[in-house]
Amino acid sequence: MKITCISDTHGLHNHMTNYHKLESGDVLLHAGDFSNIGKKSEILDFIAWLHRQLKQFNHIVFIAGNHDRSMDPMFIETKSSVGHIKINHNYEMQKPEWLLDAISHLDKRIHYLENSGVSIDDINFWGSPITPNFYEQYWAFNRARGEEIAKYWDMIPKDTNVLITHGPAMGIGDYIKDQKVNVGCEELETKVRYELPELKLHVFGHIHDGYGKKIERNTTYVNASICTEQYVPKNAPIVLEL
Repeated sequence: MKITCISDTHGLHNHMTNYHKLESGDVLLHAGDFSNIGKKSEILDFIAWLHRQLKQFNHIVFIAGNHDRSMDPMFIETKSSVGHIKINHNYEMQKPEWLLDAISHLDKRIHYLENSGVSIDDINFWGSPITPNFYEQYWAFNRARGEEIAKYWDMIPKDTNVLITHGPAMGIGDYIKDQKVNVGCEELETKVRYELPELKLHVFGHIHDGYGKKIERNTTYVNASICTEQYVPKNAPIVLEL
């Protein structure tokens, strides 16, 4: 299976080809942050773009990231008194109707995962948008480190072959150069390194500085951030055979 990995396109998915061609393959994976702040227009444009990619890929699997705020039931898009778009807390705790409708009308070969999985050609995929807390009042799918976030990693089935999370595990593609610090999730590191015996591929993004590929034992780890730290979409999609 030929898998093409991308992440953190931040609304610039239509401009990726200015730097690198998106090659045809069996599965296209997007590990979240496909928008800037999760506005309706951004999300619908991205979903339309995904449908166009079905000319090149047999299946598409994608998750949300912390920037894709309307995907998180905690947030809702509203108009402020001065006519700007902002994201407020959603006390009804449900996705907006326009988003539910868009997800329900995805082509059957496009799979949106949110702490859920799908099997494609006998390969088990699992996806989660959850990341450790970082200005959680502004960003989506944030959870506290420790027991709270570990509950989501405990949901990952042991027979998972391909894991897509928005954020990295601690020490794997998570180094921020300016701050000289690793910011990945410790609980996720325990899960991917020691508790998923069938894991062949872990794809993530979130930390643009961490772009690249690493192989440990039988698992390939891919930080597929397309945008650089300066939000220029010039990193190449990472393609591999599984």
